[in-house]
Amino acid sequence: TGSGTAITGSNSRTASQLAAYYDKYSPIEYPTYYKNNDAEAKTLEEFCQIYIDEAKAENINVDVAFCQAMLETGWLQFKGSVNIDKFNFAGIGAVDSNPSAGAARFSSVREGIRAQIQHLKAYANKESLVNACVDPRFNLVTRGSAPNVENLSGKWASDKEYGNKIVQLINKLRTYMPMELSFSKQIKGKIGATYGFLIYSDVRSGNLKLYVEDTDIATVRVANANDSRGYYCEIVGRKAGTTTLIAELGGTKIEQEISVTGPELSFNKQVKGKIEATYGFLIYSDVRSGNLKL
Repeated sequence: TGSGTAITGSNSRTASQLAAYYDKYSPIEYPTYYKNNDAEAKTLEEFCQIYIDEAKAENINVDVAFCQAMLETGWLQFKGSVNIDKFNFAGIGAVDSNPSAGAARFSSVREGIRAQIQHLKAYANKESLVNACVDPRFNLVTRGSAPNVENLSGKWASDKEYGNKIVQLINKLRTYMPMELSFSKQIKGKIGATYGFLIYSDVRSGNLKLYVEDTDIATVRVANANDSRGYYCEIVGRKAGTTTLIAELGGTKIEQEISVTGPELSFNKQVKGKIEATYGFLIYSDVRSGNLKL
């Protein structure tokens, strides 16, 4: 998918986090219209929980969906061509030639959010929908044509900066509510040996950037970004010494000092022998490479 902000991806963002983000940056309070006209979204936190539920169901990054809605609706002010009573949070059907009359109408907050997330999924990947399709324009999308938010520019909207504007809101969210990123263990290695470890993230989206400051001492790679436990990574010791291992994801950066030592060599027993007798013994090495000089 290249570099960019992935639309596909699981997420452990909480409703209270999204609500706090809305409260901080929205110029208005949560609209009373939803309190009076929707059975499920009577509070801001309930509204945010619907975004989390629907995004999780289709494996879509809720940060993307929520921030897109805030851009499209002006933080739920609905000052554009789409009215609040249409429950349309992403301008679905509001094409430039007929923005008001063409905009889709949905029966509830949940249905409108579900349609938005299904439309995002249409662009993001080629996976089948989990829930029944409520997006009236789902089949008009070339599936998988916009895997990253940046790719939505000129596709979801004619604005060439559309995707970048959503990314700016996502970055603001992640700065205000930073993701937690951590290594699974302290890494100590030996020359020539490969060690596996996990990087845990509470938001599994985007490309993990992983590197060491001194590549003469060790090299590192993301071996499996789709491991259910986290990002599975491998590091190889190259030369004895100490350097820093760095991971970056979604604006969050963590560091860990790593040390690489030379191979250890040991006899399995004290050897004592007699003339003309042959005795066997082992030499243990944690790295089985090269010719042993004995």
